[in-house]
Amino acid sequence: PRRSSMPLCGTTVMNEISYRRSSLQHISGVEKPSATNSTDCSTALDEYHFHLDYLRASSVLEQMMQAADVAHLMQSWPVFLKWNKKLYDELWAAKLGGRGPDVSAGWFKGQISFFDFYAIPLVNRLKQCGVFGSLGGLFLEKTNYNRERWLSEGEVLCREMHASVVQLLGDGD
Repeated sequence: PRRSSMPLCGTTVMNEISYRRSSLQHISGVEKPSATNSTDCSTALDEYHFHLDYLRASSVLEQMMQAADVAHLMQSWPVFLKWNKKLYDELWAAKLGGRGPDVSAGWFKGQISFFDFYAIPLVNRLKQCGVFGSLGGLFLEKTNYNRERWLSEGEVLCREMHASVVQLLGDGD
């Protein structure tokens, strides 16, 4: 069966959980029992599943928010480079304005560490939760591709990015 997409705002997720909960009660024919009813265990199980669904939805939304922040890592090489350079330029401008450290010396290795310890584990979690279907694997493939290409070309690109931003903004001396 084909699944349609839906906006994943908090209200939509909570409405979906409420709908599933009411559907479960309708299908099972179990209404909310009184405290003295023998189906208290059933109610407790329903509540458990309700809370479990809520936790799952919250977890998926959290993963998606984190992914949105670093989505350039999961896209094409040109998109990755564009946003990588924009971040580098922004951090260089902050350094020149006395609002941040000089990141130029550690940029190449820092990107590799970011791939290894943040981006790839995040993409694996997104793939595992299955919200993107078959595209979850594509995000992982793109992230790994960008990492491998950064390993082979990143040092040269760092020198080029640095020369470009110094020409544009100066070196602070």
